[in-house]
Amino acid sequence: MRNLSLGMAFAASLCATIAGTPASAQEKFTFIAVSPTSGYMLPMYVAMDQGFYKSGGLDFEIKTVGGDQNGIRALITGVGQVTVVGAPILYEAVTNGAKVKGIGGGNQTLTDYYLVLGKGKGTTLKDAANKTLAISNPGSMPQLIPGMMFKKAGIDASQTRYVPVGGYSARLQAVAAGKVDGTLIDALTSLKGEKEGVSVTVADAQEVLQGPLGYTFNVTNQEQLDDPAKRKALAAFVKATMEGARFIVDKPDEAANILSKQFKGDQPLDLLKETVAMLNHGKVWGLNGGVSKELHDYTMAAYLDTKLVSKQVDYKEAFDPSLANEALKQLGKRDGGWQ
Repeated sequence: MRNLSLGMAFAASLCATIAGTPASAQEKFTFIAVSPTSGYMLPMYVAMDQGFYKSGGLDFEIKTVGGDQNGIRALITGVGQVTVVGAPILYEAVTNGAKVKGIGGGNQTLTDYYLVLGKGKGTTLKDAANKTLAISNPGSMPQLIPGMMFKKAGIDASQTRYVPVGGYSARLQAVAAGKVDGTLIDALTSLKGEKEGVSVTVADAQEVLQGPLGYTFNVTNQEQLDDPAKRKALAAFVKATMEGARFIVDKPDEAANILSKQFKGDQPLDLLKETVAMLNHGKVWGLNGGVSKELHDYTMAAYLDTKLVSKQVDYKEAFDPSLANEALKQLGKRDGGWQ
């Protein structure tokens, strides 16, 4: 009788252990965002909503810091496993000796920048030349990319004035108030300006430049890549985020609903659906990892030419595509987005 009781107790203990396994198997994974809710984070939002991270064994959370440089600092000091930054910030971090690498994973690889003009200010890229354009701050992408566009189109824009104003919304407000003639903004804000009747979109940066200009990259540090256990978690993150990007292409309206939840209903759902459709049309998502050498080569050349980066950085110094390649073996290659 005593042996039976012991056996029953052991069985009960084993069942309790098994029942608790899924929760204990989830590894805490902190993603460092560098801005509030944004469209470029949609693959991560989808992966959270659809349980892709959870299926990969990750207890995923987002912590937000202000700005790309702070994202890199937070990564280096151990606040989280991965951050997302613009290409120039990644390159400058590597130039300054930071042991960080872009690892890919479905993020918004290509820019979704649109040049807009206020009502009555013009309807073409040529019309935007030699006018006053709002930018975020001197030397930023919203200043340099219009210059790249004018140069590519062979337009003399030597008299163009650039006025620091702030973020997307602030720049659109400056256009609406007539303080500036135009600005460079993202898909969501450009659509908003058109619907409100305050601006006209005159050019799509990707279409004008006709090259894969890099936008954002998921970045980790070399220490985590070298640690087998941490590398396993990174691999799960990359795969799940690529699944999130593919979901956006396959089910755009559902993805827009997920984005709406992140905005807590502050943006009209119809506007978000149009934005997602616009991003999908631009093939901005890294469906196959988004860390190709072709992307790096074009982006590095463009940023060196505009002095947005100070020094040539080799592909292998800035990127490690191995995790994306591992995910590709499991998921297969997809069309409908950038590499």
